[in-house]
Amino acid sequence: MITELFLGRLAARDPHQRVQVIGPLARAFLCPDLSAVSREEIGAGFAAILTDPNPIVRRALAEALADSPDAPHHLVAALAFDQLAVSAPVLRRSPVLQDHDLVELIGEGVAQTQMLIAGRSRISPPVAAALIEIAPPEVCELLLANPGADILSFSFARLAERHAGDAALRAAMLERDDLPAQVRQGLTLALAEALLGSDMFKAFVLPERGQKMVRDCCDQATVDLAGRCSGEERRALIVHLDCTGHLTAGLMLRALLHGNAGFFEDALAFLADLPPRRAARLAGGGQGAGFKAVYEKAGLPEAQFSAFATVLSQTRAALARGEDLTQASRRRALIEKVQAAFQRDWHPASLELSAMLTRLADAAAREEAKVVYWEDAAAA
Repeated sequence: MITELFLGRLAARDPHQRVQVIGPLARAFLCPDLSAVSREEIGAGFAAILTDPNPIVRRALAEALADSPDAPHHLVAALAFDQLAVSAPVLRRSPVLQDHDLVELIGEGVAQTQMLIAGRSRISPPVAAALIEIAPPEVCELLLANPGADILSFSFARLAERHAGDAALRAAMLERDDLPAQVRQGLTLALAEALLGSDMFKAFVLPERGQKMVRDCCDQATVDLAGRCSGEERRALIVHLDCTGHLTAGLMLRALLHGNAGFFEDALAFLADLPPRRAARLAGGGQGAGFKAVYEKAGLPEAQFSAFATVLSQTRAALARGEDLTQASRRRALIEKVQAAFQRDWHPASLELSAMLTRLADAAAREEAKVVYWEDAAAA
């Protein structure tokens, strides 16, 4: 009898009266103890509301059903495809909407709709991929800030491909702990290109010097990034670097000088097309015919072999002694030994790499001086 009374009010002329009964009817409708007859009657009444000419009535139904996992899909889906003033609650909150519903809604290209979907408490990989493929940067930025968004590696790569030039979105991507290493490295390069093209940088730095500075910074950032990777992620980064032309002898040598023998060995294995363990075994301590053979198979410059052999043997020895090659003094001493190897077997092809070593040695010396200064200041 009470259900019939409420259902009768759904036909009231005043839309506010219709709104007032939707909440109680929805609570009854979602109650598991409701009889099948009453549920069918209320369901029919709600289906009629979908065609109500006043959006505030349809919005009230959307609010009433938005949080329930038991709401009928056909009602929620119809509300989701209504005008935004009606659909917003179910777009943002309804657990009933399925991936194909959300992907279809995203495909309509309405930024406000996409924004509401990007703010949902949980976003599956297919929905995240659809947003990344279609939505504008501000929607993608909201998606990245959402801890409930499950974004796969290929989607991150696609997002970087579409919006690497957007500074705010680039920063939001770099904040993600699950950002793949190869995408992070690509964004670093995009940031460097933006810096090179900025008016302020052009005003204070000569073009050639600026390019060297930025290249050094990018290489160092890549080495630091590689140092935080291991296993498959590090190997994926190496493949990416090779595809983009950044897996150079200079980068590999820089990694060794920072104690990252793992990156060097994986890169050597990739270039020589050998299993990583076999390449590491052949490389050994940078001595013997094994290292020479894998070095040549990798296609690394012959003129720089002695430098690589020196740094690999010295790095192995330093790590075996427990030395921390992130310390400026240790790294500077190692660089000086490699420079001596370059001078002993100097070749014109090694000029650029030799210049890089000089810059690294100078940077290590400056860093070492800072450490000494602050230690003296603290002791004073």
